[in-house]
Amino acid sequence: MGEKEFAKELGIKFDGYETTDGAYVIDLPNSNEFSKIYTLLDKNEDIDLDIEGSHFTGELIEMLYLAEDFDILLKGDLKNNVYSVEIKEAI
Repeated sequence: MGEKEFAKELGIKFDGYETTDGAYVIDLPNSNEFSKIYTLLDKNEDIDLDIEGSHFTGELIEMLYLAEDFDILLKGDLKNNVYSVEIKEAI
């Protein structure tokens, strides 16, 4: 299963694009969708939040979740209202 299929399996309904480094990035339209994705990830028992790999400031949220085969980075730029999910194969 690839990153795109994994995103769909998680319940993420938006399409994304592949980056040159092999990540699958899904741009989210607004903070409501960011919140929905956060809830999907947080409630999934097969995914764990990596506190050490996550960063929080007043303007930026980066939450790293670890699944068996994939790493998921949920990003929110609160100042510029830009939100995304990045899925990469686990190393």
